[in-house]
Amino acid sequence: MNLPSFQNAMRTLGIPYFAELVKKQNKVSIINQHNKLYKGVFSQSVENIEMPTAEQYYKLSSTSQTARESIMKLQSQDDFLLVSQESNSKAYVFATNLTEDYTDFVKQSLFVPTIWNMALFSQVIPLPYYFFEDNIQIDISKLKDSKKINVAEIVSTDKKVSFIPELRKSNRMKSLVIHNQTNRAGNYNIEQEKEVFGGLSLNYSRMESNLSFMDGKNINSELKKHSLGSYDILDTKKQVISSYFKKTKNGNNVSIILLILLLLSVSLETYLLFKKN
Repeated sequence: MNLPSFQNAMRTLGIPYFAELVKKQNKVSIINQHNKLYKGVFSQSVENIEMPTAEQYYKLSSTSQTARESIMKLQSQDDFLLVSQESNSKAYVFATNLTEDYTDFVKQSLFVPTIWNMALFSQVIPLPYYFFEDNIQIDISKLKDSKKINVAEIVSTDKKVSFIPELRKSNRMKSLVIHNQTNRAGNYNIEQEKEVFGGLSLNYSRMESNLSFMDGKNINSELKKHSLGSYDILDTKKQVISSYFKKTKNGNNVSIILLILLLLSVSLETYLLFKKN
């Protein structure tokens, strides 16, 4: 392995790079089960799993420009596997080559789910929804046949709204920018000459709800306006709710009327059951 070449490349990427080579056998003692890489992988305690052994390994530098998280640690507390992340980019770094003279990891049961999940999580899945804001930027780089898109049109699924967003190209990224061209929430298709390339949803932010409501005076006004005389507002600041039950126009207590109706209902149901039998 051309170590200086690897070190220069890793420094350029801003990730932990290979430093000192430790020619001493060491065994993995800690696995970070909470890392997304191993979500749903373990059905038993990791204490019962055979851990990989490193015959020799590189210490990974602690000075890097990106955030890092240890996934596997050796008994020496050096990292065997870590993930370095910046924005939406991730780099998984092993402290060894994956050859037999360095480690037996490729023979362990953990090898397949580790490599599989690395490949799985490396795929960037476009967001299926966006919230209204000043400029909505929609990444279409991962859409199938996105290279064919030159003049995109965003069309609502009911065909009532359509507009042409700005198309931006930056390195390998291709995106559509909506400049306040719609304020209608709903589902939309990304089209070009009637061909559908993808879809998305636009909606209002749910960070804060509109909690506007009427006060007692306004509610009373609406009740009178619609002739709803049987309704009233309870002001329970000084008294218990039970004290607000009023008598009907005939002078009968409301609670007594409800009790009588309840007893009549039970009696009727009992009578029907006996009659049926």
